[in-house]
Amino acid sequence: MTEIVVHTLEQVQHIHDSKDLLSKMSTKAEKKIIRDTETTRIIWRVVFSFLLAGIVLMGLVIRLSPKEKTVTGMIISNGTGVLVTYALLFFCMWIMMDKLFCSIDAAIKTEKRTDTFNSNTLHNRQYVFKTAAIIFLSWLPYLIICYPTITRGYDFFWQLLQGMGVFPLSNHHPIFGSLVFGAIFRLGYALGGASFGLALISIVQMILMALSMGVAFAVLQTIATIPRKVYYALVVFVCLCPVFPGHAVWAIKDAIFTAITIFLISQYLLNIWCISNNVHVPATASLPSLVFTMVLFSLYRNGVALIAAVLILVLIFFNIRICKNMNRAVKSAVALLVYCVFMLSWNSLMSIMDVYPTNIREAVSLPMRQVIKMLQIHPEELNTESEKILNSLYYEQISKGRDIKSIISSYDDNNADFIKVDFITDNNVIRALIYYWIHMGAKHPGSYADALLRGTDGYWYFGKNPHREKNGEIIHAINTTGPEDDFANDTMIDKRLDALFLPTVKSLEFAGADTSKTFGSICKETPWLDDLMHVSSTFPSARVTFGIILARMENIPLVSLILAPGTYFFILLLCFAYMFERRKIGRLLWPIILIEVLAWLSPVNGYTRYVLPVAFVSILLIGACFTNDPIKRSDENQ
Repeated sequence: MTEIVVHTLEQVQHIHDSKDLLSKMSTKAEKKIIRDTETTRIIWRVVFSFLLAGIVLMGLVIRLSPKEKTVTGMIISNGTGVLVTYALLFFCMWIMMDKLFCSIDAAIKTEKRTDTFNSNTLHNRQYVFKTAAIIFLSWLPYLIICYPTITRGYDFFWQLLQGMGVFPLSNHHPIFGSLVFGAIFRLGYALGGASFGLALISIVQMILMALSMGVAFAVLQTIATIPRKVYYALVVFVCLCPVFPGHAVWAIKDAIFTAITIFLISQYLLNIWCISNNVHVPATASLPSLVFTMVLFSLYRNGVALIAAVLILVLIFFNIRICKNMNRAVKSAVALLVYCVFMLSWNSLMSIMDVYPTNIREAVSLPMRQVIKMLQIHPEELNTESEKILNSLYYEQISKGRDIKSIISSYDDNNADFIKVDFITDNNVIRALIYYWIHMGAKHPGSYADALLRGTDGYWYFGKNPHREKNGEIIHAINTTGPEDDFANDTMIDKRLDALFLPTVKSLEFAGADTSKTFGSICKETPWLDDLMHVSSTFPSARVTFGIILARMENIPLVSLILAPGTYFFILLLCFAYMFERRKIGRLLWPIILIEVLAWLSPVNGYTRYVLPVAFVSILLIGACFTNDPIKRSDENQ
């Protein structure tokens, strides 16, 4: 009996020793995880502090430096001051992020969830439609004041004429978008003439954008514990900030593209949240639904197919590296294959449909900007070789009486759209341009950097560019023929639609149409086109007054920030900084930044509609910062 008791006591002691050992091992493992986490956080804090401080510094240098001096030259000549300022800005960004991120952490801990995934607002269609209805109604005054629509002219009317069959389809603009515009206008024209045809395009855009935000807010309610005050503030901001309703009403391809982008990001975010939390993925966020939305995303804007492909690659990495789920990874790889096959088939289909091929003017916009900017700063480089290349490129402009020096002198950092007008795209000429561009870039890298920085600062720096048109000129443009590159003009164009439409229709050669036809003969053959030419604003005085009010908002401190595209890019980076530090699932959305990068390649600076998806996604990412669970690797869980 004594031996049994002793043996039992030994077993009990062994159990206690094992528990102590397990406790020590667990503590060591936890300490290692904590150390690794803190190291990762510090690394990401340094990266984003460095990046954000650089953005602010470069923006300040551009605004303080004279236009005739290069940005790099200013930095080199004031090296010590620049370094000291950079260090101070780095410190300020570090402190700001520390305070902001701690506040978000505290809000997540104190906010208690009152719902579960199975009974959340995502499956409550009434909630989605109710939120969308509130947003739509808040945007409605813009449509009423600007009835029948807001439009810039060239891009929209090219697509409308192609969609209606007046011009042959051209892939200079997404042909899918052109066909959609044509279908909507046909329906509206049949119901209420050309005026309602234009209005119906704006109404459809408003409905789609409001629905996309309704879905986005429903997803956020599902996956995040957003404090009520923050949630309501985001909804109110979307309702009242002029950037959102102004572009929802504006008849342009970017509006529907933005709605599709919001749908895609909402689906993607819900998909990865469900996977990381071992929850069944709803059909609306499944891989087939994602691929379908990605196809629409790619068809509605040229050049974004790569972004969709990268999103799928990130999903494959997420399933392999983080979730350790090879089954899902294989399915994601199949989804990528299906997407790629479809896009390749679509490109082949365009040739079968006799779609008029566009040239590569857009693709070489940045090299052209940098070459002309370099020649503007270094006129001594305008020699026989450069003149030969530029004469070949701008043969049509020169044949109309212009010369190379006038083209160079008229270059503007904020609006260099003219560089792709009457542009010869012969392969030998383009090849010579690229060779010359590389050669001169090695010789004058500062000029190239200056062209890139001054030509893109409106996209990444918050604040109005001092070299833009003054407020009086903006108001004058609104009252007369219309648009310049500014938010107020982007949303409130001219009173008469034919002010920009007339020269557009006359430029038939670009679209490959029959140039023997005159504008008058085309109108006679197409009654709807003749009706369209006589459409005018229903409330012209209110429209102009409203435009002036928006234009003057740019001069109001702080308020002007909400009109600057760079503000939303800054918010986007702050959200990613938090999500990378805290390992939130929203960090997997980083490919959306590529939309911003694509805008940098355009010849126009600070154009809000080019980065409109970034403004909307930044609101979505603010909510994504409050997601309940960070990404956890399988090995850490074990």
